[in-house]
Amino acid sequence: MACGSINAQHSQVLMRADSLIQNENYNAAKVLLTQVINDDPSRFELSNAYFLLSQMYFDENDLEKAAYHNQQSLSIRNDLHYEFIAENYMHFGLIAMRKADNDRALWNFLKASELPYQSIEFGGLLYAYMAQVYYRLEDMENVIKNYRIAMEALQTAFEEANELDLNHYRIRRHRLYYDNFLVGYL
Repeated sequence: MACGSINAQHSQVLMRADSLIQNENYNAAKVLLTQVINDDPSRFELSNAYFLLSQMYFDENDLEKAAYHNQQSLSIRNDLHYEFIAENYMHFGLIAMRKADNDRALWNFLKASELPYQSIEFGGLLYAYMAQVYYRLEDMENVIKNYRIAMEALQTAFEEANELDLNHYRIRRHRLYYDNFLVGYL
C-alpha cells in the first residue's frame, strides 16, 4: 500500500511544529498541525501530525487527548510504515506511566521492544523507561538488567555522535539524566 506523495511544505510545517512543541509553544504548534491535517496530507504526514499532537497533549498533561491522537497515528502507521510503530507503543507506555498504570506501561514498552525501531538512542530510552516501571514494581533484578541495556545503548549513541562530530545535545541530556537516575536510585 502506498503512503502517498510527500509534500515538501507539509514536511517543513511538521518540522516547525515539532520545534514549537520542544519549545513549549503549544498553541502555535496546534495551529500548524491542524493546518497539515486539513490540507490533504499523505497518510505518512497525517500519522506524523497525529503523533506530534499526541506528544503536545502529553506535555500539557491532557492524557486522554494524548492517547486518542496516538491511537489515530498508530492506526495509520499499522498499514504504512511498520518501523515507526514502536514510537507509538513507547508513547502509550509513557501515558500509562503518567497515569501510574505500571502494568499497562510495561506491556506497551515490551511491545515496542519487540518491533524494529529507528535508532540506538530510542532503544536506550525504551529500556530506561522499562527499568523505571520495574523500579516502581520493586523488581530490582529487572531494573538493573534494563538499565544496563539502556546505558550501553545510550553510550553507543553518544560515542557515534561524537565520532561524527555532531552536537547531539539530546543524547547528552538523556545520558546525563539516566546516569543520575541510576546513581540516585540504585
